[in-house]
Amino acid sequence: MSAPVHVLLIEDSLADADLTRECFGQGKRDVVVHHALDAVEGLAFLRRQGEHSDAPLPRLVLLDINLPKITGHQFLDELRRDPLLRSLPVVVLSSSTSPAEIRQCYEAGANAYISKPVGFHEFLAAVSALEAFWFDVATVPTGEHT
Repeated sequence: MSAPVHVLLIEDSLADADLTRECFGQGKRDVVVHHALDAVEGLAFLRRQGEHSDAPLPRLVLLDINLPKITGHQFLDELRRDPLLRSLPVVVLSSSTSPAEIRQCYEAGANAYISKPVGFHEFLAAVSALEAFWFDVATVPTGEHT
């Protein structure tokens, strides 16, 4: 049995977080989805601060854009300035389809942008494609927190 793949989901909707977990649970590998309700908590998780002192370094971050406290754009700016975290892959998972919003995310350092599908089967297909690409096809930096 291979080691689980860790994903950090930064999402303020509990329903969307549950749906994302359920979709990963139907995949072919063991994916542990860690959930942060906002980007401040997401940064604390990645930096192993406070209650997250033993958090694993995720293989992928899934980021909503419209978040409380600080926006997903601000999270991306902060992450890309951090020398220990800047190479971490981030996929924006947002309900927005605005071309300006999408462009802004890529300019801030997102590795991909996925518009959240509305139906369960469409969402499952999107998560399956995301899982196949990021865990089977793409080669991403690995390492531990220092």
